[in-house]
Amino acid sequence: MLGNKINSLGEKYRNEGFSGAFYSTMDYAMRYPQKRLISELYNAGFSVLHRNDLKKKYTYTTFSADKKIEISTPLMFSPIPEELNHVIGIHEFEQPAIFEVNNGTILNNSGIVLADDGSIILESAQCRRPLLENHLYKNRRTLYNILKYQHSFYKPTGREVECAMPMITAPYEGNNGGYADWPRKFLPRLQAVELYKKKTGNKPKLILNQDPPSYQIQSLKTLGYNSDQFIFWDPSENIRVNNLVLPTTNTNEFNTPYYKHNRNTNRFYNSVSPNSLKWLRETAHERTNASSHEIDCHDKILISRRDVGSDRGRRISNFEQIQNALQKEGFVSYELGPLSFEQQIALFSEASEVVGVHGAGLANIAFSADCSIIEIFGSFIRPTYFMMAKKQGLDYAALLSRSKNENTNIDPYSDVRVAPEEILKLIKNI
Repeated sequence: MLGNKINSLGEKYRNEGFSGAFYSTMDYAMRYPQKRLISELYNAGFSVLHRNDLKKKYTYTTFSADKKIEISTPLMFSPIPEELNHVIGIHEFEQPAIFEVNNGTILNNSGIVLADDGSIILESAQCRRPLLENHLYKNRRTLYNILKYQHSFYKPTGREVECAMPMITAPYEGNNGGYADWPRKFLPRLQAVELYKKKTGNKPKLILNQDPPSYQIQSLKTLGYNSDQFIFWDPSENIRVNNLVLPTTNTNEFNTPYYKHNRNTNRFYNSVSPNSLKWLRETAHERTNASSHEIDCHDKILISRRDVGSDRGRRISNFEQIQNALQKEGFVSYELGPLSFEQQIALFSEASEVVGVHGAGLANIAFSADCSIIEIFGSFIRPTYFMMAKKQGLDYAALLSRSKNENTNIDPYSDVRVAPEEILKLIKNI
C-alpha cells in the first residue's frame, strides 16, 4: 500500500510540481488514521454479517453454479498494462444463494440493510468491505446511527413493506450509480426473484431509488415487471421489510480493509459471474419484442460518445477521422444515449464487432454473442469490460491511446486521440 502511495506521489510531483505532492502528502497523513480507525471499528466495534453468517442465521436457497473460468490475455500491440494484467488467470465463484431476511431494514441515507439486531448485512453493500468502510468514513451520521442501533435498545422505524427485494445502489452516495453496473450487477438479480417466486409463490416488490433513470424502468418493463411491482425509496426514510429477499451479488465477497485496498491493481471484486451474464442475455433476447425496435441495426458498431457531456468526456477527439476510416471497413457509428433499452439490446445482440472508448456503453456487450470487442483506453484503465467479454467467450482487443491533453494523464475523463492505423490493425487481427 505504501509503495503504491509513493508511486502516486511521484506522479503527482511530475504533473503538479512540489506543491501538488506536498498537499497530497498532507491530505493522506490526515486521512489515513481516520480510515484505519473505521477498519478497527469494523473488526471489533460493530457487528457485520458476512455470507457465511447469513447462512447460519437465515433460510436460504442455492441455485446455479459457476465453474472456474480462465481470463486469457487480450490482443494488444503494446505492453499489457498492470490494470489489465493483474486479472488474467483463473476466476472462481461462490455458488449464488437467495436469503430470506426476516425484519430487515433499509437504512436511510445509505441504503444498507440492517438485520433485526442492527447488524450490517455486507451483501447489501455489494459485498465489498472497502466500499462499506469508505461510505462510513464519509458519512459519520450513518456510522453513529448504526452503532446506536447495535449498542442500545433503540431501533430504526419507518415505512413497512411485506415482501421486497432491494434494487437500489448501496451504499448510497447521492446518485443512481450510472448505467455501467445496471446490466452487469443489478438486472441479474432478477433471476433470484423469479426462482423465489417459483419456490414460494410470493412476488417480491422491487425497491428502486427515488426518481430512477429511465433505463432502469425501461429495462425492468422489458423483462416483464410492471409499475405496480415497484417501491421507490426516499433516501431520507427507513424501510422495514418483513420478508426481505436478498440474493448474493454476482461477485465474490471482498474483505480487504479500505485503507489497504488499491483499486488500480485489485479489481477481482468487480469480476462478475459468467452464468449471471448468460441468464441476462438469454432472458433479454427471449422477452424483447423484435418488431418494436425501430432501429436500423448494423453488425459493425462504432460507439460514439458525442452525446456525452464534457464533464464525462472520454470522447475521441479526432472522431471524424476514425469514423471515416472505419466506415470503409463497414462500421456504422451510434450514439447510445438516445436509444431505448430494447434498441440497445437489439443493436448489441446483432453485433459482430464493437469498437468503443472505455465507458458505460460497453456494458451492453452483456447482450452480445459471437462478437469481437475493441476497447480504447485513455488515462483511465479498468478491466471491467475485458473480464466481461472474456467470460462471455467474446474476442477482445485493447488499444492504449494518448490523452488529448498529455498533461492530464490522471484525469479519468480526458478525451483521447486515436491513430486510425492502430485501430485498423486490431480489426484485421482480432
